[in-house]
Amino acid sequence: MTGRHDWYRNTSWTESEREDFETRFARTRKASRSQYLTIQAGYLFEGGYFRESLSLIDRMFADYPERFNFSMGFLLRAKCHAALGDVSRAIESFRMSIQTERDYPNVRTNVPLDFAQFVVQNEINELFHEALSVLDETRRVGTQFPAHDYLYYSLKSCLLDSLGMDGAKSNAELAKTAAAKTHSGFWKHPTLCLVDEEPNWLRERLDRIIVG
Repeated sequence: MTGRHDWYRNTSWTESEREDFETRFARTRKASRSQYLTIQAGYLFEGGYFRESLSLIDRMFADYPERFNFSMGFLLRAKCHAALGDVSRAIESFRMSIQTERDYPNVRTNVPLDFAQFVVQNEINELFHEALSVLDETRRVGTQFPAHDYLYYSLKSCLLDSLGMDGAKSNAELAKTAAAKTHSGFWKHPTLCLVDEEPNWLRERLDRIIVG
């Protein structure tokens, strides 16, 4: 049975789930609809329903545009396009999410890390400098957890290595230090956002950089 808050957190999208969502969605306050669409789109992305997620995000922008959800909306668009192999649209949406956070810095997502990872994994040489700049620009904003530190330092290491710039090894070592942490640094949430396991592709790349 669908829980009170589960109706907009579906990770699959059967006809009955879609109908239930639409029925409940129609009863919600208009002021909340942008958020419900964005949240449901995020869960569908995680479930592998990329086109369905895109459809809900497009609907959010078209029918219930709420500035608070723009950055996440553009980020979800980017990730869906990336998953579907549409690199150019993914880049466009990543940039729109990044620019939105520059314009409205009170709302933050992990778009700098997601963009840098997209660039590194797809080896988009012409975006290496841009990704590096975005990482450094947004590093100055907000609190960092060990998992964020790990991604920041590891992705920066990969970018510096690919560009033949100094600092690749030292950043790889900082990433390894972040991965080894057993306390978040926040006494109320000691295990929040720790690195459970390094992704194989990133661990192997960092090991090669450290060895030289």
